[in-house]
Amino acid sequence: MICGVPDLIAVLDNQSGAALGTPGKSPLHPKTKGEILTTDYKYGLRVLIIAVTAAPQWTDTQRGLDIGSLSAFGYDIPYVPIGGYVKPVSVIKEYGPK
Repeated sequence: MICGVPDLIAVLDNQSGAALGTPGKSPLHPKTKGEILTTDYKYGLRVLIIAVTAAPQWTDTQRGLDIGSLSAFGYDIPYVPIGGYVKPVSVIKEYGPK
């Protein structure tokens, strides 16, 4: 396994970049009036998987791991982070006047 919760895992449609597995609008799915749901996954669907390191509230406390890691979903797999957390920088500080 490469990644698991509490790290954030996003599944995107390779053609449109639309998020899959969550309700959302997309012209690719006319049967569901544009809604993409987990039931729309099918063999041959080309996807991109993006994983993002979870915030420290989930990974640095036992409580966060108890409710958000794979063990909370019944899997006996220890949490291994996909990377180190980097605190986001404010867009204003990043690109504002120096």
